[in-house]
Amino acid sequence: MIKQVAIIETKLERFFINLPSISNSTKTSLTKVLPWIAIIFGAMQVIWAFDLWNTLYGNTSIENVLYISETYSSMEKLGLFAGIIILSISAITLLMSYKPLMKNNKKGWDLLFLSALLNVIYVLMIPFINNARTNVVMSIAVSGIGFYLLFQVKSKYKKSSR
Repeated sequence: MIKQVAIIETKLERFFINLPSISNSTKTSLTKVLPWIAIIFGAMQVIWAFDLWNTLYGNTSIENVLYISETYSSMEKLGLFAGIIILSISAITLLMSYKPLMKNNKKGWDLLFLSALLNVIYVLMIPFINNARTNVVMSIAVSGIGFYLLFQVKSKYKKSSR
């Protein structure tokens, strides 16, 4: 894993390790559903990325180009474009995590963690996107719950023997 991501992982793990632990049976159950959650959310992020793409480039008629030029500031256009990139990378990361997660391979957990970090970046960008209706505080809270659950099941994933 990238060195900076590993540093973030270590710092977050120090925080989440002190929180109450969930039962071992719940951890086992989570490891069974996480591959499917990754597929579902990966597919949803592909749809959201295409939706943002459509917002910027879907209708290339002169009226739409003028509408976008008048409606979105340069910062908002940049935010939309960055959102497309982040959601796309996160979606690919989630979809790539399926197979290793099915094998309880740590690589799958690492990919989920990376996707969760990308989603935090995306959430922090939301204020720069004009039509963002998402509550940033709520999204960060949900991300915190996601990190908590990820660190709860981390021990269930083993490094590949290759």
